[in-house]
Amino acid sequence: MKKNRFISALAILGAATLVAARLYAAVTISSTNVPLPIPDNGNVNSTLDWNVGSAGGPVATDVNLTVAITHTWESDIAVSLTAPAGAATLIWNNCGGSGDDFAVTIDDAAAGGMPCASFGTKAGTFQASTAAITSALQPGIVNATRMSTFNVNPFGIWTLNTADDSSVCTGTLTAWSLTINGPAPLPVELTKIEAN
Repeated sequence: MKKNRFISALAILGAATLVAARLYAAVTISSTNVPLPIPDNGNVNSTLDWNVGSAGGPVATDVNLTVAITHTWESDIAVSLTAPAGAATLIWNNCGGSGDDFAVTIDDAAAGGMPCASFGTKAGTFQASTAAITSALQPGIVNATRMSTFNVNPFGIWTLNTADDSSVCTGTLTAWSLTINGPAPLPVELTKIEAN
């Protein structure tokens, strides 16, 4: 009898784990107040309402940022992200020289940083990168744990700041989103199952 109860408990626990994993799998939410023009030699804020979970819920285990920007001089651009209860964190700055446009995902698990010193449209998945471009050979400074700064409770309003540090060339923040993974906790009742 004990063996049957134990097997039943394991089956319930396995099913609960599967359901919890589905509930806490990666979720993507996109900002709804874009596109926004990026002021020449200025900056613009865009917000995203992360309404999955609650303010008292679990912390994120992985946060990825996807951004699309049209701009005629990539190295004018700096992007910072602020969590609902955190300070602004610089994600990239001065990457790309005279290239046009970005369509990138910033992910700590990416193979490397954004190629800050190369020209042309930026597309793909990269680690956060910052660099003041002084030559076409200068690599970006890779910040391999920059996005882990956001492994906090994600519930609330996130803010993406896009800045243009020069005049003449202009652009638009066309879209951005966050993809957040969370833990897969079991319901309290199921963590207390006993097989007698």
